[in-house]
Amino acid sequence: MALLDPDRYDAFLSLDIEPKDLALHSREALAASRFITDSEEGKRIWNYTTSDASRTVLDEMKKKAGVRSLKALYRDAGCVDLVLSGGVIELQPWRHMGGERWMLFKNRETIKFPETVSDEELGTALLSELEVSRNGSYEGT
Repeated sequence: MALLDPDRYDAFLSLDIEPKDLALHSREALAASRFITDSEEGKRIWNYTTSDASRTVLDEMKKKAGVRSLKALYRDAGCVDLVLSGGVIELQPWRHMGGERWMLFKNRETIKFPETVSDEELGTALLSELEVSRNGSYEGT
């Protein structure tokens, strides 16, 4: 599960980012990510999502997007899981269900690449999956 990071690892990228640049940012994010097994760390992160600091981050996001509401912020938004485990990078798009709710697509296979995939190929796949997420459907659902 991806949540706002209390340690403030975040980057605001241009909508017209090149595939290679997106892949470089993605690899940086993967390097900074962590799998949480400690319940205290999990609580700290979960509690952050309802904190004033978290609301400040959302306000910053709205300001950068030039909108005033979360509804407007999430309009036409895309969300893709990016997971690195056992030398494999996985991509899985989410469908926006309204508000802050997202749902995985049914019957959609996770895209998998070896960790050594080229930046161009990874970035292109990420942009493609973001488009699937933004459109809310793909052939087969």
